[in-house]
Amino acid sequence: MATRDPRIHLTFAKRQGPHRTHWLEIEAPVGAEPIGLFADLRAAGWVESHAAIPAHQAYDLHTFKPLGYSVVERSFSKKGSDLFNAWSAAEAKTNMTQARGILRKHGFERVPVWHKTMQDML
Repeated sequence: MATRDPRIHLTFAKRQGPHRTHWLEIEAPVGAEPIGLFADLRAAGWVESHAAIPAHQAYDLHTFKPLGYSVVERSFSKKGSDLFNAWSAAEAKTNMTQARGILRKHGFERVPVWHKTMQDML
């Protein structure tokens, strides 16, 4: 297992409702992006979902103080076979097991799932 940079934050996200499809949001310091993780996700069929959010100042979310470095945000997803490229039940199980295995290889043991509401996505 790789040693991970504690400044890198990962979250699986999904829309509220009956959807099974998750995407992976990754926030990493500029110059310390987990390139190997990105490569392994791509090799498993995960693609960058949208353009990376430009570098911006990182803040401590408890104190709202700047942390002294900038971060970039990337998002990866994998298409499914259901309507609107959603995952079937079998694909959801397979894709999440595969993704968690890749993340574990790179030192990310417990990646939470954020069930986003419409408000979260605005």
